[in-house]
Amino acid sequence: MADHDARDLSRRLSEQAEAVCRQYLSAGRRHGNYWLVGDVRNTPGRSLYVRLHGPSEGRGAAGRWTDAGTGEFGDLLDLIRETVDFH
Repeated sequence: MADHDARDLSRRLSEQAEAVCRQYLSAGRRHGNYWLVGDVRNTPGRSLYVRLHGPSEGRGAAGRWTDAGTGEFGDLLDLIRETVDFH
């Protein structure tokens, strides 16, 4: 996938961040402007958080996630790839 195509897909996913989280991280729940779940394996918990609202790119962008327990982070495209690898 070309970098431009990946950026465009990531941007489009970020516009639907909560729907993506509900599909791929169903064990989590919304808490304010974040989706909280245990990790990319969709275990219950609060270590991994996904920003649901914000600009389409840059600092504070919607769809950006961080796992405070492991230090992993990325965008929703990375999250989907990580989630699918565990299934």
